[in-house]
Amino acid sequence: MQAVTVTAPSANAVDVKSTTVRTVFTAEQLQSLPIPRDVLAVAALTPGTVSNGTFGVPSFGGSSSAENSYYVDGFNVTDMYNSLSFNKVPWFAIAQEDVQTGGYGPEYGFSTGGVVSVNTKQGTNTWQGGFDVQVTPTTGQGHVPNEYYGNGQLLRSYDSNSNSQTAYSAWIGGPLIKDKLFFFGAAQFTGSDSQSLTYSNTNSNLPTGGYGGPQNAGAYKSHTSAPYYLGRVDWNISDNNTATWTTISDVSHEAQRIYDLTYTGNQPYFGDYNGTANFKSGGKVNIFKDVWQLADGLTLTAMYGQSKYFNPNEGNPQSVFSATTGTTATYNGVLGQAGSSCPAISDQRAGVLSGTITNTIQGCSVVPSLSTTNPVDERKTGTLNLEWVVGNHDIVGGISKDSFTSKGGSSESEYTYLTDDAQGGATGVPNQEYAQQFLFQTSASVGIHSTSAYLKDAWTIDDNWLFNYGLRYDKFSDFNGSGDTFIKLGNILQPRLGLSWDVYGDSSLKIYASAGRYALPVDSGVALRAGSPSIFTYNNFTYTGIDPKSGVPLGAQEVPGSLLIVNGEGGAAVAPGSYSDETLKPYSQDEFILGAQKSLDNGWILGVQLMHRHLHTAIDDFCDWRPFAAWGAANGYGAAMAAAGTTMFPAPDQGGCFLFNPGSGGTWNVDLTGGGQQTQVHLTSAEIGQPKAQRDYNSVTFTFERQWDNVWYLKGSYVWSQSYGNTEGQVATDVGATGQADTGTTEAFDYPEIMQGGSGFLPNDHTHVINAFGAWKFLPEWQLGATLNISSGAPISCYGYFPDANVASYIGYGAAFHYCNGSISTRGSVGRTPWTFVVSPSISYMPNWAKGLTLRFSATNLFNNIKPLTVYETSATGGGNTGPGQADPLYRLGNVYSAPRQFMLEAQYNFSL
Repeated sequence: MQAVTVTAPSANAVDVKSTTVRTVFTAEQLQSLPIPRDVLAVAALTPGTVSNGTFGVPSFGGSSSAENSYYVDGFNVTDMYNSLSFNKVPWFAIAQEDVQTGGYGPEYGFSTGGVVSVNTKQGTNTWQGGFDVQVTPTTGQGHVPNEYYGNGQLLRSYDSNSNSQTAYSAWIGGPLIKDKLFFFGAAQFTGSDSQSLTYSNTNSNLPTGGYGGPQNAGAYKSHTSAPYYLGRVDWNISDNNTATWTTISDVSHEAQRIYDLTYTGNQPYFGDYNGTANFKSGGKVNIFKDVWQLADGLTLTAMYGQSKYFNPNEGNPQSVFSATTGTTATYNGVLGQAGSSCPAISDQRAGVLSGTITNTIQGCSVVPSLSTTNPVDERKTGTLNLEWVVGNHDIVGGISKDSFTSKGGSSESEYTYLTDDAQGGATGVPNQEYAQQFLFQTSASVGIHSTSAYLKDAWTIDDNWLFNYGLRYDKFSDFNGSGDTFIKLGNILQPRLGLSWDVYGDSSLKIYASAGRYALPVDSGVALRAGSPSIFTYNNFTYTGIDPKSGVPLGAQEVPGSLLIVNGEGGAAVAPGSYSDETLKPYSQDEFILGAQKSLDNGWILGVQLMHRHLHTAIDDFCDWRPFAAWGAANGYGAAMAAAGTTMFPAPDQGGCFLFNPGSGGTWNVDLTGGGQQTQVHLTSAEIGQPKAQRDYNSVTFTFERQWDNVWYLKGSYVWSQSYGNTEGQVATDVGATGQADTGTTEAFDYPEIMQGGSGFLPNDHTHVINAFGAWKFLPEWQLGATLNISSGAPISCYGYFPDANVASYIGYGAAFHYCNGSISTRGSVGRTPWTFVVSPSISYMPNWAKGLTLRFSATNLFNNIKPLTVYETSATGGGNTGPGQADPLYRLGNVYSAPRQFMLEAQYNFSL
């Protein structure tokens, strides 16, 4: 007989084996915290994470919202159309949520922000289950405060807006064959109803003709049905081999009923019903995994995953609109067709504007932008990982092949009825009434092929030192609607290093550091428009009559020579080399972290961390034809270009924007003369005239944690940070009222003039952020939970018109320049949005007389502290593309607000069989 002594670190020991900055939430914590049932709401509690509300996705460590990766059981479920969506699992199927905000290893790619990983529950040898009902009523619900112009006049009232939700959940898991085959299943059925009835004083100032068909459409009633489910089977094939199959569905359907917005005084009402818009999102996932213990210390893991995501592309437009006239509007995906039997109608004829014509031309549409029916994004990934534990080394290597396809597009059509001038400049006939058609369409099947590999080693140098080092390799190829590879990025090497020092050898004090490079692919949304045929045109027509249902002109005759093709988007195929720089480098970022963690005898763990992130290379597009025209004139193409009319604008078969690394030169094959002949053109950085993309993030983070002792726990952080540069990243929060979700192709670098004054504090810069969450079991049957978020405001910019009218008329873009009253106003230099302070508590009752039952009452934003997260930053309006226009009354008024107060009632019962 021999005595065996087992030792383990104390309960509050620091994890000295990790150099990753992460926060782990258990299922018990997730269920007790008063937060929306959303993994992003959980991630928002982690250090260095901020939300501006524009895209509904947080920013991690200064990166834009489109630079994160999302995993379920090790499978990447990010929708790489624009990286702003991902597949979700039922709330009660989550065993653990792991949020990594820095220093993650080479096994994780496709991210320069954060990594959110969900591990699902699995069955055990005991049958366990439960069910839950959560109701979010309208009672006690808060509202965004009324907004007023500077003169005190009411702009908007949100008093009539509301939303309610009921969620039914059930789950069960256990052995199908004891010790051998296990099952876990969960279902979540969520139904939500909302109404938006926002009085807006801007509506009363519209011209009589206004926009759209029904003049005052702007009141909505929506119902969303989201039946989520998850099934998981774990099979112990042998003592050395375990297989897992997980299937998930998170499809949701929304029906949005649209009404006229009418009002008396400041009181809004639902007017006439106009029709219903329908669309769906989410999708389905299947994951197969096999773990094989080949020998002692040698493990092989194979995984294959497939996901589908129904993605209404191009700004989330509706895929089907049913009008009250009996017309159903859809887009069949065929370029050149109208795309909708209900185009937008705008009557701007001279008689309408003067008031002499009161019977305006009407249509049936209030949703002129439609996606193709059932647009689908699909991902297929296969991976192999081999782990070898030998001596003081834990060596892991892996390889993966990933295929992502996106099939879809959108159509936006509008007819504007106008009156020609006295000279007949538009139609050739003085004072002739005519219709101008605007048509914007995309439609293609595009995607990304990638190959990735990594090798890492966790080397325990001695009892006190651990060295994590590794290398990741990525190769990306984007293909367009013609199946041609138009972007190819290879040999992307990303070293990752981490060092941990267990100072006293007892896991009580850790000093750690990490450094690494992280890279992103070019999302497939870029290929849909820029790399594939698309249409962006204006065209004038005379007509003999008007269709009374749709408002479309009858007997339409095109005015010769009136067709205007914008950005070369005339529906022609885009040559593969004409869009992307042949020498393009990947989007990449460097990160450096230094930190320390100390455990105290009373159960607390304190930490401090320094982080620096530097955008090494960005990818964006520019749309300036002047550098190519200058190159052509200097290289003997001048006469042919002038004859073809391509001196100012690209040829109709040549796309008007070009992918590049801002601050670098590039090489493109372009049509200089309009004859379809491609000419290789190399432009230097000076010839393009754009600065290098810059984004630097610095932060100091203090963390505190008091671990659960069956009475209470508390976790939290204070972060001081600074995010500075000339690009937010892959998307742009501060473009227009809704941001620019064209991932990888923002307008920031389209023309050098847009970048004048473009350096400054970036939209995700919040200098001070405090997050905390915890729970206290103050009586045997009662428990309190709470979350706290305090954040300083975001920087405010001032946008206006470019002062040179000649340049502005060439560029367009209206009041999108860093100019106020004709002078440069640098980004983020005119103030900050207010601080936000949000407290969300919950109280749970777990009666001894009913074991397994929990009754919970929660509130989000209990004190209804609502502040604008973003404001309108355009200072001038009404100037077309050349200005100067007049002062915009919306300037610095609230745009996106923090979520109002909501109460939640919940009953949960857990059982064992």
